Amino acid sequence: MWRNLVLSTFLLAAGTSGVASAQSLSPATSVVWQLQATIPTISGVVELTPTTDPDQLLGAPGQYIARTNFQDSQGLTGSVEVFADTKSLAARQAFLTISGTGSPEHDVARGTVLLRVYTPAAVPNYDAAFANLALP
Repeated sequence: MWRNLVLSTFLLAAGTSGVASAQSLSPATSVVWQLQATIPTISGVVELTPTTDPDQLLGAPGQYIARTNFQDSQGLTGSVEVFADTKSLAARQAFLTISGTGSPEHDVARGTVLLRVYTPAAVPNYDAAFANLALP
């Protein structure tokens, strides 16, 4: 069901030519597209690969299986990380809490999905939107 919602959202944003791209979206990109349906200021969506992941964690044992970064025209940046299980997500959250990023960050987890917003000025918008998504 969530895949149909994401595909519909993608098609509305990209037109019918986006069908092939929509079918190959990672779970993280699907979540970002759903967020964009509620928060239209999201742009600059970048789906990471093991080669482009700056943290080199994508696909590593116990790490996220998908990650997509985004920007927001309100000056926010963020990412969505999807994990194979909740234990891996909890370990990532613990690491982020201990290590700190040096900049304001707001993290929200649901199921196996972690939403990270790096400048929390408009976090309530993101929290509310994230709470209503159909997640993988």
